[in-house]
Amino acid sequence: MSDLATGLITALDVPAAQPAGFGWADLLPLALMFFIAWTFILKPNSDREKAQEELMSSLAKDDAVVTKSGVHGKVIRVNDTTVLLEVADKVRLTFDKQAIARRAESPAAANG
Repeated sequence: MSDLATGLITALDVPAAQPAGFGWADLLPLALMFFIAWTFILKPNSDREKAQEELMSSLAKDDAVVTKSGVHGKVIRVNDTTVLLEVADKVRLTFDKQAIARRAESPAAANG
């Protein structure tokens, strides 16, 4: 029976199946996924980190700030890694610089 199948294939001159080659079109979905990840995940995260670094390096005395935990205060002193905030009259707290989330609108709003 296998001789009959071999004979028919040879008689019909059917070419043997060629293995599928690797083409550039196969990389397109992978490149598209990387582009989407870069656009919606990696780039915004990088921008946030850059803005946070800029904020930490530009902190100065009398700046009104808000910490990541929501504490409002006025910067009294800035060290290499910490910030001393006055959160109420005669109430001062020390925070890591990384705990500062953003600048507040005004010093009155920070102590207010």
